[in-house]
Amino acid sequence: MKILTLQFKNLNSLKGEWKLDFTQPPFVNNGLFAITGPTGAGKSTLLDAICLALYHQTPRLGQITQSANEIMTRGTAECSAEVQFEVKGQVYRAFWSMRRAHGNPEGNLQPPTAELVRVSGGLQERQDDQGDDDGAGVRDEILSSQLRGKSELIEKITGLDFGRFTKSMLLSQGQFAAFLNAKESERAELLEELTGTEVYGRISMRVFEQHKEAEARLKAFQAQADGVELLNGEERRALEAELNQSQQQQGGLKASLQATAEHLQWWQQHDKAAQEQVTSKNRLQQALANQKQAESELMRLANSEPAEKLRLPFRLLRDSQARLTSVQDALEQKQIAEQALKTKVAEAEQKLQQQILNLSSVRELHETQEQLINDKIRPLDLRIEGSQTILNEKRLAVTNAENELQSLQQGLDKITTDLAIKTSQLTEVESYLNEHKADESLQQYLRSWQTQSTHLNEENQRLYQLETHITELDKALKLHSEHHEQKQSLYQKALNTLADAEQIKITAQQSVQHTQEQYDELETLEQQHEALAQRQEISQELKRLNRDWLQLALEQQEKNATTDNLSDRLTQLTTQQQDTQNLFETQQQLVDALSRLVSQDEQLAQFRAELNTGEECPLCGSTHHPKLVDGVPDVSFTLIDKHTAETKLAELERQLRDIRDNRTSAERHQAELHKRLVQIKDNQLELETLWGTEIARLGSQALNSDISDSEYLDAYLATVRKQKEHCAEGIQTLRQQHKALTQAKETWEQHKASANALKSEIALLSQQLTNSRNQLAEVRQQYEVTQAELIKQLQAFKNEISELGFIAFQQQEERLLTQQLERLAGWLDAREQDAKTWESQSQQQATLLQEQTLLRHQQDTVQQKKTGTAKRLEELNQAALSVQTQLEQDQSQRKELFGSQNVDKTQQQSRESLKQAELQHTQAQQQHHRLIADHRAAEAEVASQQQALVEAQDNHKTSRSSWEEALATSPFMTENDFQQALLPDEERQNLQTLKQQLTNELAQAQALLEQAEQVLVSVLAHPQADVYQQSSQEDVETQIHALNNHQQELATRTGEVNQALKADQQRRQQQQTLFQQIEAYRREYDDIQYLNSLVGSKDGAKFRKFAQGLTLDHLVLLANQQLERLHGRYLLKRKENAGLELSVLDTWQGDIERDTKTLSGGESFLVSLALALALSDLVSHKTRIESLFLDEGFGTLDRETLDIALDALDNLNASGKMIGVISHIDAMKERIPVQLRVIKKSGLGISELGPEFRL
Repeated sequence: MKILTLQFKNLNSLKGEWKLDFTQPPFVNNGLFAITGPTGAGKSTLLDAICLALYHQTPRLGQITQSANEIMTRGTAECSAEVQFEVKGQVYRAFWSMRRAHGNPEGNLQPPTAELVRVSGGLQERQDDQGDDDGAGVRDEILSSQLRGKSELIEKITGLDFGRFTKSMLLSQGQFAAFLNAKESERAELLEELTGTEVYGRISMRVFEQHKEAEARLKAFQAQADGVELLNGEERRALEAELNQSQQQQGGLKASLQATAEHLQWWQQHDKAAQEQVTSKNRLQQALANQKQAESELMRLANSEPAEKLRLPFRLLRDSQARLTSVQDALEQKQIAEQALKTKVAEAEQKLQQQILNLSSVRELHETQEQLINDKIRPLDLRIEGSQTILNEKRLAVTNAENELQSLQQGLDKITTDLAIKTSQLTEVESYLNEHKADESLQQYLRSWQTQSTHLNEENQRLYQLETHITELDKALKLHSEHHEQKQSLYQKALNTLADAEQIKITAQQSVQHTQEQYDELETLEQQHEALAQRQEISQELKRLNRDWLQLALEQQEKNATTDNLSDRLTQLTTQQQDTQNLFETQQQLVDALSRLVSQDEQLAQFRAELNTGEECPLCGSTHHPKLVDGVPDVSFTLIDKHTAETKLAELERQLRDIRDNRTSAERHQAELHKRLVQIKDNQLELETLWGTEIARLGSQALNSDISDSEYLDAYLATVRKQKEHCAEGIQTLRQQHKALTQAKETWEQHKASANALKSEIALLSQQLTNSRNQLAEVRQQYEVTQAELIKQLQAFKNEISELGFIAFQQQEERLLTQQLERLAGWLDAREQDAKTWESQSQQQATLLQEQTLLRHQQDTVQQKKTGTAKRLEELNQAALSVQTQLEQDQSQRKELFGSQNVDKTQQQSRESLKQAELQHTQAQQQHHRLIADHRAAEAEVASQQQALVEAQDNHKTSRSSWEEALATSPFMTENDFQQALLPDEERQNLQTLKQQLTNELAQAQALLEQAEQVLVSVLAHPQADVYQQSSQEDVETQIHALNNHQQELATRTGEVNQALKADQQRRQQQQTLFQQIEAYRREYDDIQYLNSLVGSKDGAKFRKFAQGLTLDHLVLLANQQLERLHGRYLLKRKENAGLELSVLDTWQGDIERDTKTLSGGESFLVSLALALALSDLVSHKTRIESLFLDEGFGTLDRETLDIALDALDNLNASGKMIGVISHIDAMKERIPVQLRVIKKSGLGISELGPEFRL
């Protein structure tokens, strides 16, 4: 934190407004400066201003409030303080102010105002924007405008409250050596306040509360465990017996149900087979009927076979006939189109000649019209347009002049009306001033009357304070009397308690002596206990080594046995692998042979499929194929053998792979076992080496035992543990008795000190009681004198008002002074308002006179402008008439030559007509050329189509010859006979499908009937068929239903019993789990309890004191570093076993330890300065302190000590801190070139700074 600027107004003797900018010369060039001036000039006021702006209080006056403000300069109505400071590169502005009511130096104090602003940008931007108030106002952000909120933000931003600030950055008068000379309790409070170590107290209390909560939770766990209900042994055995009986019954029922279900299943299979037999017979009869019904359709299909052979020649004949007809039709159409095009060519040529004549006529008319427009019409239009423009301008000027004349008339009317109003208002004001002429003299008396009224109110307030003081003193006197009697009673009780404490101390001394006769001295016991603890630790380590060695030995034995088993297993796997490999190779050969056979059969079957009756065999050339008559051999048996062999081959391959995997796994396991055995051997050797090392540590108490001897080691460990427990018991007893003795002594000392303190308090209370009585009498006398004086002054004030001709209040006497003063204040306010009203009316009279004169002048000016405007309007009307006459002549001539036609539009229409004629001519010419080209193309197409007709006639002739030849060789006599026998393609396809469907239905029905009869025979052949037929299916179903119901009832009861047993077992497991949770939480609770024993306490004092001791040690370290720079003779030291007490070491006298009270004034100053600087460093753990102000009496130092202190300040300045020192010592003025002088005005009670700091 660094102070950048300080601005204040009317504080103590520094009257006026002042500003110090520490970022500008001369302060920026030299960070060390002195604030100098005579005693009482107001040097410390500068530091008060910094505190006031930041914290609304000062080190000397405390809080500055509406009821207590002793810092405002006498005779002023307001005071303020503003500081700009920087924290971590961010600039802030803190402001505080207070004023009196109505800006009156005697007015009542108003509530203070405060503000904290974050200045936009850093320090450099603040300097660049300095003086630019508008820009800063836009960018700055108001963080708080409330007193409390601002104080909290200041502490949050800087990390310093007022106490830490005045002990780290601003060391004020009387506070410099506060820490050095403080009592232990006060020093603890200061450390906690400065460093924030109160958090350790909260930690201590939190640990205490956490221990309390953990203890309650442990008790809750234990209560939960006690509340679990379990079945007793008899109940559980009864349920288990019932469960076994139910399970046995369920087994018998299951067998009965299975037999009955098989019986029912036989009946279902029998009914199903009989039904299938009937259905299959019906299906066979239906298939035969369908085949007989379709005999006529099938006959048509057989008769259509010869006609199918003539289908292709007949189709070719019909296609050639259709092609010939199509070509003839196309030739006829082409010839008609060619004649039509020829006619269109002649018509297009005639139309082209007409368009040529039309184009010539339109072009001649266009040229004549263009000459007329350019020579005559356009010059006339230009002249008319110019005249029209001039006429419009003249008319616009006339309109403007008329508007201006109208506006001037309106303005003249308004001025006349305003003049009448002002005259009326002036008459009313003059009437009021004449009626209230007496109020003119009020102003000269009001100031004096208000001063007297304020004085009377202050005296009345003082009288009220005296009355309140009397009441408070009376109450205090009663309290002192009661307190004195209470202390007398407490003193007598303290004497009795002191006697009891002395008796307890004597008893504790006797207990210690008796215990020391049974045991050795405490120190000897502690040494023995430490040696036994070491032996126990070594013994436990030996036990661990013994346990690990035995585990390794057991593992070694197990691994050796496993290795032997693996060797036998590997031998078996090797033999099994060889046998399986031989079988696999044999089976592979069989599969290959079968594959070749299947391939040969398939190839021969393919060749047979390609053979046709009467054709040669591609292999032997024979035309006789008996296999086509006998049928193709079935190769399914060979395929079945092949598939069986392949399945067995795959099984052998899988077995061979499994054997290989098992062998590889066994070999890997064997290698791992071997590796682990080597590792076990190494670990055993290592453990034996450690065993020897630990045995050597025992020394004379060494064991004569091997690492494998567990029993001897356990016995030795038990002996050591027992000796240690006996020793610990003696130590604990002695410690408790010593502690009890110490507590008894401390208690006796405390009671003795309490009794002495009470005795002193009683004497002091007696003196205070006497003083209170005397003070009460003095205040009562002062009250009576003040009341009489106030009544006298009030009556004199009334008389003064009456002598001036005014009546203060009505003619009635008030019984209370406060009521009279309030009525007087109201009367003064009314008179002040009368004076203000008269002054306002007087000012309004002058204003109205000025306004009246101004309006009359405006009236004359407007009248002159009106006359000039009317004359100008007449001239404009004459000019407009002349222009209009010439315009009408030109318009008449144009109408005779061209009418009202638009020149541009007429020219555009003529051009478009010429363009249209040219376009029509071009289109006619293009149409003529296109039709000629189309006619030539049509002639070529006719010639091409004639050639196609010749080709179609030849093709039809050939097809006709082929068809007649085929028909002659067929069984059909005529073409009509062929067409009747030939079936359509779709009908032939449907008949073929019907034939195949009827064949399949008949074969399927025969197969299903045969299968149904076989199934029925199989069902009747069942061994129990005769027995099953003795009971009907309905009886069997009824029996199954009864058995199912019984089984369901047994299953329900079994489930209930089983659930009860499982629930009991689950509760038992939950109870066991709960016990495990309790044990786990108990271990956690032990940790919490241990932590509570270390730092926990209900009030947080245990850990807080420890933290305060550490903080004081750190502070002493920092202070000694400062002392080494200040003066190498002294070092601070914390007294041993003395809490927070301090002493000094004199290094010049053999490090002798001295009390801090033995230091001289100069030495005490140096040590206090070191402590103050160390406190500043300690407090700045949150915020870097870059400014330091020292307000302390350097006048007590001799020349040498002063030089040492100044050297230290120079060193601090060199480290980058800005340091301000308040002093009036000449030596400091000589050593510090930069000085801020406070000049005291003699006889005036005020002071001032240099003129460069005044605003």
